[in-house]
Amino acid sequence: MGKIDFSVGEFDTRVQFYKQEITRTDAGAIVKDFIKTTEAFAGVSSKTLDETVGGERIRVVEVLELTSYLLVGMNNSWRVEIGGNMYEVISVEPVKRRFMKVVIKQL
Repeated sequence: MGKIDFSVGEFDTRVQFYKQEITRTDAGAIVKDFIKTTEAFAGVSSKTLDETVGGERIRVVEVLELTSYLLVGMNNSWRVEIGGNMYEVISVEPVKRRFMKVVIKQL
């Protein structure tokens, strides 16, 4: 678990969390829908990640890091909406018992 290096007062952005729901059609095709689970306030900061393979830098990826209250069961199949823009979850890291840090990138 990570270290607390933030303040709850920094949770100033409203975000919506969407959980993935998988269903099958009559023909057996898999359909993935995202159901709005909850809304919360979060601290949002911008980060830059380098994707590397074999020691060679391939590209730089712009991501956002959310810090918010912990959502039980959240994983990288979820989606996050901020200001009408959808983001995919890259990683979820619990911080102590009540908080989490989520790294997301825009779809």
